[in-house]
Amino acid sequence: MNSKAKCIIKFDDDKEDQKQKESALEQSKQIKQKKEKKKKEEIIKQQSDHTIITIALPDSIVSNAQSSELRSYFISQLARTFAMFQVDNVIILKDYSYITKSNQFDATAYVARNLQYLETPQYLRKHLFPIHADLKNVGLMNPIESKHHLKADERFEYREGVVVDRPSKEESCWVEIGLKNQVRLPYQIVPGTRVTIKLDDVHNNKLTGVAVSSDVPKQLGTYWGYTVTIQSKLDKLLKNDYDIKILIESDFNENFETIDKFNYEEYEGKNALIVFSGFDSIEKFISNDEKSKINFKDIINQFDHVYCVSNVKFGVKNLRLEEQIFMLLQKLRNI
Repeated sequence: MNSKAKCIIKFDDDKEDQKQKESALEQSKQIKQKKEKKKKEEIIKQQSDHTIITIALPDSIVSNAQSSELRSYFISQLARTFAMFQVDNVIILKDYSYITKSNQFDATAYVARNLQYLETPQYLRKHLFPIHADLKNVGLMNPIESKHHLKADERFEYREGVVVDRPSKEESCWVEIGLKNQVRLPYQIVPGTRVTIKLDDVHNNKLTGVAVSSDVPKQLGTYWGYTVTIQSKLDKLLKNDYDIKILIESDFNENFETIDKFNYEEYEGKNALIVFSGFDSIEKFISNDEKSKINFKDIINQFDHVYCVSNVKFGVKNLRLEEQIFMLLQKLRNI
């Protein structure tokens, strides 16, 4: 008995239905392509409009805290503000006038370490931060709850991770990303390195991916935290290539602009450096650095704008530093 494959005879009405289906699929494909094109255009626009914000603060900002607990809480307030207004970089300046009560306390390292700790997703902290006296009050700190602080039940294409010391095949390594399973990368990275991972398939239990720059999620419109660095000299910082440099003075000076003259449109899409003088004027800050051969006028001339925070419109005598930062960033983001 001959076995033959059965074929379906297509009648004219079937052919017409097939044409309609193909036409509908083509229209659906075109609509999808248009949506993808529009999304890409929006991303490109966001990239061109995105203002890169770098905040520079003196380490003496913690000098007014009356206890170590209040000092830690103050730092968490700053970190939360930086995340709220999508600050990209935070630079801690060495204030040579600040003399700590204990020789074992390094204010610069303290501020930097705590800001880094708060910016790091919770599931990575035990891998990246050993026990240290500077972190003894972290339980009192408010979490910043940034968008890159993903929970185990949240699925997103990108996640922060740390390379772990786990046996693996040649030319590969394992990365902890806060999920049930770790991610295997097809190349080696030094254990203990923090990386941003782009997952191939977020729903696959066997996770694979690649390490990318932490700027990639930002370019796609998702805030991905801030970096923290230390700078010992203000004049060296000002030599860096910024589109615009702003100084916020704590003391009122009639020669400086008041903060109400701030125009956010001037900074849109630019790489902006904002230096806060802290609790003292920038002139005092500079004079305390005896090793640097810089003067007040030379520093002031390197800024595009110098603003002083006038408290005329407020019902308090002085604005606290965290209030100054909040107000300035709110103006800068036009919120």
